Amino acid sequence: CFIHLFSRQDYDGYIGIPNSQSYPVFLKYGAEDKGDIYSYNTKKTLLPIYFERKHSQMSGWQVELEDKMPDDLFFSENSEAFQMKKSKEFMKWKFVDNPDGPFRWLTIRENAILKGYMVVKITRGRVRRAVNIYDWDLKDDVTEPVLQMAVNLLRTHGNWVSLWGRYSKNVLSRWVAVGLAEKSEKGTHF
Repeated sequence: CFIHLFSRQDYDGYIGIPNSQSYPVFLKYGAEDKGDIYSYNTKKTLLPIYFERKHSQMSGWQVELEDKMPDDLFFSENSEAFQMKKSKEFMKWKFVDNPDGPFRWLTIRENAILKGYMVVKITRGRVRRAVNIYDWDLKDDVTEPVLQMAVNLLRTHGNWVSLWGRYSKNVLSRWVAVGLAEKSEKGTHF
């Protein structure tokens, strides 16, 4: 199967995915074949088109992907998910000054008040991208639809979203509700 880029007089272009039977139909109704963009078989994946959204909002909730650590970031001291107290100095050492960066910060706010965050790194390959969540904290009022909105925004930046680390079943239940598909020793994929 091949992806072809077609053009017509009243459009800049559109993409069709014809097979051997439908290809003549495209040509019959005025499509002009501009050649293959990408060909694939069972061992390759389709060339993705990234939208890379930075903002999303819904009913007073705002999700934003930022390039630097937010000034109003909160740190949980009493959490079953984390054994270490997260201080500003620790987060700066781990993510801001980390030579393996750059890390990005996805913030979740309700009416401009910070309710959660995720520390994200996007690994870019020649074709595919992985969006990795290396650290996160969510307050209890970040409901499933809001968390889903955040994960959906991250999905626009890569082929998959991975949550790294090992967590209890209670903690993971929030992520399962928004599309967690499998858990392995290396992380959890959506």
